[in-house]
Amino acid sequence: MNDLLRPTLFQQALGAAFFNLPAPVRQLHAVRGSARYAGIASVERGRNPLARLCARIGGLPTMAQITENTGLFESALAKFRMSADDVIPLFNKRVDWDPKARILTDQYSPANLLNSR
Repeated sequence: MNDLLRPTLFQQALGAAFFNLPAPVRQLHAVRGSARYAGIASVERGRNPLARLCARIGGLPTMAQITENTGLFESALAKFRMSADDVIPLFNKRVDWDPKARILTDQYSPANLLNSR
C-alpha cells in the first residue's frame, strides 16, 4: 500500500473519531515523519489510566535530544542574551521538590475557591 494512503498512528488509534477532531489537530497528527512548527501551544496530559500509561512509556527526552533541539531556539534565546549552552545545564530529570508538599495553584483555581468556604 502507498504510504500516503496508509493511516497514521493517530488515525489507526482513533479510527473514525480522528476525522471529528478540529482541523488543526488533524493536521498536526496526520504528519508522516518529522515536522517543525512555530507558535504557542498548550499541552495538557490526560488523566485517564491509558493516557498516564502512554506518558510513562513515552518518557522524557534524553539529554542528547534536548541538546540537539536547543539549537532550534538559538534565535529566540539570543533575544535574552542567552545561548543553548546557557540553557542546557538547567535541564535535569532529578526530582528536586518535596513530593508531600501541597500542590501549587493560583488563588482563583477551583480547588482554592472550593476550599475557601
